Formats: sequence, C-alpha cells, structure tokens
Amino acid sequence: MSFRARYGDAVISDDAHFYAIAASGSLTHVDAFERFCKDAEIGLVPELPGPVRAEAVAACYRVEEARYDPALLRGVCRRELEEAGVSVRLDTSADLHALEEFEVRVLTSYSSLNELVSVWRMQFEVCEIPVVRLPAPYAGRSVVVLDGPFMSFDPIDRGRHALYHVDLSIHHRSVGDTPSIPPHLEAVLDRGPLDASSFSTFDRVRKAGRHFFIEFDPVYDGSMFALRAVLPDLEATDARPTLIDWVDGETLVVFSGKVVTAVQAAARITELVGEQGRSSVTSERWPRRTSVRPTRIRRIRS
Repeated sequence: MSFRARYGDAVISDDAHFYAIAASGSLTHVDAFERFCKDAEIGLVPELPGPVRAEAVAACYRVEEARYDPALLRGVCRRELEEAGVSVRLDTSADLHALEEFEVRVLTSYSSLNELVSVWRMQFEVCEIPVVRLPAPYAGRSVVVLDGPFMSFDPIDRGRHALYHVDLSIHHRSVGDTPSIPPHLEAVLDRGPLDASSFSTFDRVRKAGRHFFIEFDPVYDGSMFALRAVLPDLEATDARPTLIDWVDGETLVVFSGKVVTAVQAAARITELVGEQGRSSVTSERWPRRTSVRPTRIRRIRS
C-alpha cells in the first residue's frame, strides 16, 4: 500500500509542482534528469511557470507530485491510534530497561535513536525554514531548483510558502551518536514559526532566490527550526534511505529518511517480526538490514 492510499486525507494534490535545472552550476544535467525520470516512470512535462526566470534555468518541468499537510497527518494518526486502543505517552523518556516487558520493541525515535541504543553514526543538521508570503503569481506553486547550492519554495497554509536553500538553510552540523547543538539554536527548535531575524539567513536566501525568480519579494513571517538527521558522507548523492535492522532478538531499529516511506517500512517491520516469531534463529541469522524505496510524495521542508 502506498502512502497516498493509506493517508490520502492528509495529501494535497491541487498545487502545481515544478523542477528546474539551473543554467549553470548544476550537478545534474538536463539529459540525465530526463533519463532518470523516464527510468523511474515519473511523469514530467516541459513548462516554465511565470515566476521562473527563463535565462536562469536550462530547463523546467511540471511533475506529477503531491505534498502532505503535517497538521492533517497528525490528526489522522491520532484518531487511528485512539481507535486502535494504542497507549500514547508523550513527553516521556524511555530506556531499554523500561521496555523489557514487551516481546518486541520497535525504536523509531529518529534523531534520538542513539540515545536508546547506539546503531548508526549520524550527521545532525539544524535547519531553518523561513515562512513567507509571496506575490499572487506564486500561489499554489512549488519550485525546486536543481542541483547544487540553490533554493526551493513550497506552499503551506493560509497563502504562505516555506523557503529552503541547500546551503544557507543549514545553521549547524555535527556528526556522531548524538547531536551537538549551540544553545541559541536549541532554544528555537520545534517551536513553530518565530521571529529569528537576529540570526536568520532569510535575507541571504531572498537574495539567492532573486537570481531564479521574478518579483521575488517574500514578506517574512517567521522561521521554523528543525533538527534533521541523515547518514554522514552522502552529500554527493543526498541519499535518504529508510533502514530497518535488528539490534537483538527483541529490538528492531528504524531510521527513516523520508516520512512517506512509513507505510512500506511498517509492512516490512510486520514481516520481520512475524519471521522472528516463527523462528529460534541465532543473532548471526537475524534478518539483515533492509531498506525501503521512497514514494513521490513530498512534505514541505520543515
């Protein structure tokens, strides 16, 4: 089952989504992009939307894509958890000792995963996503500029857009088991849009955007800050695999590169737990790490 089929109530399909190839500096060229989309059976149509400067891009395509609304998705999940009788404990710390009573433990704590059990060395990035209001021609449009130190924007709620820049949006990086976050950034994590003008990179992102977009005059409405966890040393490909692995006979760990792989990952976890329940295999024979291929539904970058 796909993410769209499972959580269609949270999927928004009425926006127009575009991918543009920068005229200079792109690591992906037009022919390679078209060949990749053809091989992956991703529909695309050459189209230059009004806000995009023709001279700044080598090509631009409208694609068959959707996005999900995090608030709607959260509501769907809460309702289904309640209907299923799942005990949900928020703002609660846990360790493996506290989970010993359960036959199977599935750890899906993302950037906090290594606080429970050290599995993967991670690269942690504190990212800023400015929330802005754009002129009317930008309404209902999402544009991603490939493939380098460029920017993108996505519609969110109430006529606002989220901006993201590959370089300028990242305020801090650290690599290890757990993140190292400067105090001024830790104070603003996951607090929603807030005024961060004293250290925001919004002005630089806006300047970068004007190279690609016409009348790009975003009105700043605050910034969201989030901690992103990725596998290290993958900048060349920006790969975001979803990994599933056994730690021992009772504990599965999941590291998700994209939210939209959740349905496929859950199905695979169910299979692995079933296999483990039917077998008395030793640790050497436990299922090896597996990965899940992402689907073509994106979340706004937050």
